[in-house]
Formats: sequence, structure tokens, C-alpha cells
Amino acid sequence: LSVSTKTIEQEHIGEKGVGFKSVFGASNEPMLISHAWKFHFHVPGLDAMSYITPLWITDKDLPKCISKQISTFPQYTHLYLPLKFQAHTSEANSFLDQVIKAVDPCILLNMRQLKKLEIVDERQKKVTIIEKQFIGSTKLEEQSSVTFEDFTFLHLSGSVIRLHTSTGYSTFRVYTCYINVTNYIEQGRPSKTRLTIGFPCENDYELTSTVYKGLPVCDLGFNFLFNADFQLVKNRENVQENVPFNTFLRTHLSALFVYLLLNDIDLRKDFNRYCPLFNINQGKHSSWWLLMIDYIKTFVNKYLPILLNIPTDKNIRYINRDLALLASNEQLCQCANIYVIDPENSFSTLKRLKSFQIQAVSIIDVLECFPRREEISINTFRQQFRLWTQQQDQQWWSQFFHHLSQMMTSEISLKLLQIPIFLLQNDGQRQYLPINNNTQLLLFISNDPKLRMWKKQITLLQYSSESEKIALAKMNQIQFLTEKRMIEIIRQHHLQLAASSSQLTDPDVDLILEIWKDLSYLKSHIDNINNSSQFLVPAIGTPKLTPIQNAMSPTIFGIDIRKFIHPTALIIDGPYNNVHQYQLLEILEWEHFLLEMHCQKASIVLPLNYSIKELPLLPVSTIFNDEKCAHLGELILSYQRDDTKHCLRQFPIVDNSKDKQQISPVSATFDETIVINLPTLPRITIPHYCRALAKSLDICVEYDLRTCANILQLLSDEKNTNTDLYVKWLGHLQLYVLQQHIDLNRTSLLSSCRLYFPEQNNFYSLNEVFIISNSEEYSNAISIISKYLKLQLISPLINQTYWQFKDLFHLLNCKSISTITFVLHLISQVMTKITSLLGVIVLQL
Repeated sequence: LSVSTKTIEQEHIGEKGVGFKSVFGASNEPMLISHAWKFHFHVPGLDAMSYITPLWITDKDLPKCISKQISTFPQYTHLYLPLKFQAHTSEANSFLDQVIKAVDPCILLNMRQLKKLEIVDERQKKVTIIEKQFIGSTKLEEQSSVTFEDFTFLHLSGSVIRLHTSTGYSTFRVYTCYINVTNYIEQGRPSKTRLTIGFPCENDYELTSTVYKGLPVCDLGFNFLFNADFQLVKNRENVQENVPFNTFLRTHLSALFVYLLLNDIDLRKDFNRYCPLFNINQGKHSSWWLLMIDYIKTFVNKYLPILLNIPTDKNIRYINRDLALLASNEQLCQCANIYVIDPENSFSTLKRLKSFQIQAVSIIDVLECFPRREEISINTFRQQFRLWTQQQDQQWWSQFFHHLSQMMTSEISLKLLQIPIFLLQNDGQRQYLPINNNTQLLLFISNDPKLRMWKKQITLLQYSSESEKIALAKMNQIQFLTEKRMIEIIRQHHLQLAASSSQLTDPDVDLILEIWKDLSYLKSHIDNINNSSQFLVPAIGTPKLTPIQNAMSPTIFGIDIRKFIHPTALIIDGPYNNVHQYQLLEILEWEHFLLEMHCQKASIVLPLNYSIKELPLLPVSTIFNDEKCAHLGELILSYQRDDTKHCLRQFPIVDNSKDKQQISPVSATFDETIVINLPTLPRITIPHYCRALAKSLDICVEYDLRTCANILQLLSDEKNTNTDLYVKWLGHLQLYVLQQHIDLNRTSLLSSCRLYFPEQNNFYSLNEVFIISNSEEYSNAISIISKYLKLQLISPLINQTYWQFKDLFHLLNCKSISTITFVLHLISQVMTKITSLLGVIVLQL
């Protein structure tokens, strides 16, 4: 008592000692009796010096109860604190209750000599006893000196200590050591200082304080306590932060804590409980104390495999139930060097693992199980994993790509390019991406599952599920192959070929095949193509590829027309993409595509004095077996030049007019439905969808002017005397002319149409008929004159079979008495005849 322990120059509050000034919180006249020393302080005094001014007392100044206690234990030092509160008041009782309750049993763990603390409450005749009992040593052997992470600990030892209280007992593992204090940290301080760390053994024990300097200082919420000679703030409720010596103690305590966890097997088994959570609410700690947590975190992360009793060369993850089916823990360990912890089967909780910043197994970890293309040494386990994945069903792969799509990043995208997970065209096994050393590899997926890629620079990836499609679409290196993009790729390739004379000079078979497949794709998407674009085609007679616009199609309606085209014409080399000659629909599609792309229009020239038998047969209407074929035929014919159309109408067609097939020109053929009663006429069966095409080829398919005129001419040519047929077709002709009101080529029609007159039993053209009525004046004279001019009368009485068509005859400008021009012409003819007769008579006379 007579010698101050505050010998350090700065004389910090709380240096050594327990903070005697705190007694003034309970008493204004604290008394201290120690052998011959008997004094007290009186507060408040005349000034502030009363706190440190001792006033001597005698035994008479002591209450009897205190004197008795002192005489019973004369060897001890006694501190008597007369309460400054009025006795037996609620305020005094509350204060005493708080004092008893605030007594921390753990202070005995930090006291080397103090073994028992007894509190006697005379109010309730209640005694509170806290007693320390040494049980034995810990499993950590005593070490005179040990170095860990550049920290040296001296005389390190551990003890198992049991604290007995009135409510039971609690057991602690308590470790003490000394550390050297360097002069640059604190001059004038002893060269060594003592550290103590205690760990409660009972799981349900809750520490009320964790930082001690003999007595409790503050609570950091840890599940362990430590004691050191910290420099404290004035109210002793915290250590002084940012003081070099306190920082020195803090870092050593952090290292000692982790060292104890590593080297005492009992602590290591329970380190999950003792280690502070690294993701705890930081609001409870100042930044200075958080640094202690950071130090512990750094050491724990470094030695975590040892703490968890797992191989040190493994990466640590905790189990992810969602990915458990994609790779087993054993596969992750063998293939990806990952040790998986299952919190349900481990002493480490999920919360604790997360505080160690241990991540859950991710899809990236699963990717690490696949063998890499560039791996120098073959990893047997990864090869086995690849074989295992090949055996998994579509559901496994769907789940795999689902998780990939959820986590897709640029890093993952690059990893995927190196592993065998892709479905390539015409291969059901998952493969590596192909290597293209010459050109950049273009990776695509398509919405068209039927699309098969033919271009070497494009890799079209397949997918077995929607989740795989989504995952592939999220990869930076893979694009959607839209129709527009595919057309542009083909266009650019053809432009490159056109600019490269070496490739155009002698294209190989593979290139020709690729060109045809390009054109086949363009043909299928003609509506999306700019038909002014120059795409290349192989041409006959030249080794170079030629723009479509410079060449002409070798066929029309599938007929090879090359021998009817001028020999200098540039003709596309057929067949189109190896199309068979009997595949008419596909041939028509090719012809239409080439015409749409502005290929040269063929000009057909038929040889002089050609025989119809020498011409190729046009496909009959039955070969155009659906509406699409017929429609394409119409479009193809509409593109042709007029001279080509005329020649095509001369080509033969096989008709079914007789039992034995015969050929006839297309334009001389009839629809069989309109010539039922004319078996000798060439005819074919025309489906309803082919009628427009047949009409364009001049096949007679309806009762129009040309059809009626042709049949009337054919009837007369065949010397058909069936007047009913003449009446029928004159009726069709009259109906057509009256309904259409068209301009007629009357001259040609009057000369070509011939009728059979049964009364004369002869055939006459419409130029040779004269239309009169019974009421005509001078009918006898007209009859004589018409007979003289060899005109056949048609009237209600004469040849009355045709009188019903008098309106038609008038429209056709047939000769009739009502025509003034004709009358004048008739008179002129008569006068000419009379004059001629008179001249003959005069000569005779």
C-alpha cells in the first residue's frame, strides 16, 4: 500500500491495480484496514483532494460487526464500505442486489492466488460462494517456448478448472503464457506480460464478459474469454484503442487463440463453437476490435483444413442439395480437388461455414470435373466422369444446363468451350467443340431443329431441352442463327469467293456441293432475300462460279431445254443440287427460285421443219399433282419470254383421246370435260387447280371464243354432219360473245368457222352465208342473186336450224339484207355481172 505501482511515465488509469476509485460509487467513507494501517477517505471533502487524502482512524471508529470480522481474520486486508445510501431503503436494496448479481465468477480464472470468493448478505442471511478447483491439465502439453506465425509464446500451459457456485459448477479450459514486450512498444514496462484465454466446456454456458484485466472490462460476444494487462479508459468499461501496447496484446491474443484451436484436440473438436462468426453484426464491435476478428479469420482460413480435419490440398465447399445429383462428393474430390462438407453430418453448422467464407458447391465446381481439351496429363478420374455423364439421361443434362443458365458469366462461358458437353450435328454423344485452324469458328444455335449445317466455318450446336437452349444462348460465343443471319453469312461467303480468283478458277467438288446447299437454303427462304444480291452458281462450260444473274436455268417445267437455246448462252450446271428428274416439285422450286433471283430468261428456238415427235413431252397436268406444283408452274410460265411461251405451246403432250395414247401439241389439246361427245379430239384430264396453268399454255379449258372456233373448224375438217354438235358449239360461242362484249377478229373467225348445211349437204364458212327474213321484200330476187353469188341463205324457212343464231351472225358481221353496205356491194356485184353479160352479147352480135 505504501508503494505505488504506477511507475510508467504516462501513468495510465488502470495501470496494475483494480481501480480503487470505483469504491466511491458505493461509499463516501471507504475504510481500509490492513494490519497496522487503518485509514479512511471522506467524500465530499473541502475539495477534490479528499479522494486521495487518507484520514487516520482507530478501532473505536469501526462498527462492532466489522471489528469482529477483522479480529477473526487478522491476516487479511479488509475494505469496509459504509453505504452512502440510507439503510433499508429500496435504493440501498437495489444497489446491493446489483452488486451481488454483478459478481463474475470468471474473475477467479485470471487470479493466480485467489481461489475463493465469499459474499455474505446479512439482510437475508444468504452466503454466495465462488470457488475455484483445479481438475487437471489439458491435452496441450506444457511448452517452454513455441512459435506460431511469427509470434512466440513462453511457458504455455493449460489447465482444466472448475468454478463452483451456489447454482452448480462450470468447467473451463484455461491456457496461460507469457510474451516478450519489446522496448519500442512501451518503454519502462516489464519485459514480459501474461496472457490468459479461457474456454467454457459446457455448451450452454454463456459468458457475461469476454475481455478482462483481472476484473471484467467489456463483452465482445465471443464464446471464449481472455485476460491481459490492457490499458483501460477511465471508467474501466473498455480498453484504450489505438494504443500500441493494447494493439500488441490484441494481435498476440488472436494468434494464441488459433494456435490453441490447432493444437488442443479437445478445442479443435469444438472449434465451431469457440471461433467467432466472421459475418456477425458489426454494430457490437468497434473497428479496433473488428481487426481482432479479421486476424483470427486470416489465421483460421489459412489452417481451416487442419481445423476441419480434411486434406490440406483440397478446396473446401459445403454441400449444395440442388447440385447433388450432378456430381457426387467423391467425384468432386477426385476430379475437381474439392472436399465437400455436409453440415448435417458435421460439427460445423452452415452458419459457421459461411462465416469462414466457405462457398456452396457451384456449377463451376461441377465443370471442373470434366476433362479439358488442353490437359497435358490425362486425369483418369475426369475421363471416367466424362464417360459417366455420357450415360446420363436427358433429365440430368437438362438440370445441368438449367443451373448453368442461372449462373452464366463470361468466366463460365469460357470454361464451357473447353469441355465435352456439346451436341454436334449427326452425333448423339456429347463432344468437344471442333477445332478450325483456318478460320474463326462461328458457333450458333437455331430454332429450327431440322436444320443441318453444311458450311465448314459454322458449327451448329444441337440441344436436347429448353434449358440447354437457354444456357447456350447466354454464352457470349454462341449466337442465334436466324434466317437473316444465315442468308448474310452465305452472301458474305459468295462475295469472298467472287473476290478470290483462285477459288473461282477451279472449284473443287466439295465447294460445288457447298454452293448448291447454300442455294438450297436460299431457295427455302426466298421471301427474305434481296433478289438483287449476287449469289454464285456453277455454269456449264466454264470452270468459274458465276453470278445467278449472268446465267439461265437449264430447264422449264423440268424439261431440259439446253438444245433449244443458243449455244453461246451461259447455262447453270444441272441437275440442281443432284435433284432427281422425277422430283418435279423440287425442280419447279429451283426454276422459280432462279427466276426470282433474276437469272437470264431462256429464248427457245425450235428447229425448222421440226417434227413434234422430236420435241420433249411437257409434263401432263396429272404430274402437277398438287396446287403448289400448279402454282409454281404458273409463276414460272409468267416469267418466260413471249417467244419461249409460243414454243412451249408447240411442245407435245400425251393425250387420252383414244384407247391408244397419242401426242399432240399443247395448244391443240382440250379439257376432256368440254369435249365429251367429240372422241376424236385430243384431250387430257385437268384437275381444278391446274386450269389456270393449262389456260396459260393455250389448252382449251373453257367455252371461250378460241375453243368454240377451234371445235367448229375441227368438226368441219372431219366432215362431221351432226348438226346438233354445230348447234351446241354455236350456242357456246354466242353465249360467250354476248357476255364478254370483246373485240372480235371477225375476218379470221368468218373464214375459219365452217358449218354443215344438211339441205345442201355441204360445208360452208360464215363468209358464205346470207341472213334474211321471210318478210324481206324482193325475196325471190334475193334468192336468185344469193344463188348466183353462191351464198347460203339462213332464214326461218331456209336452213332454219341456224336461224336461232342470227344475233351472233349479225355480231360477226355476216352478210345480211339489213346491212346497207352489203346491199350496195350486192348491187355493185350485180351490175358488174350484167355489164359483163352485155359485153358478151355485143361481141356475139
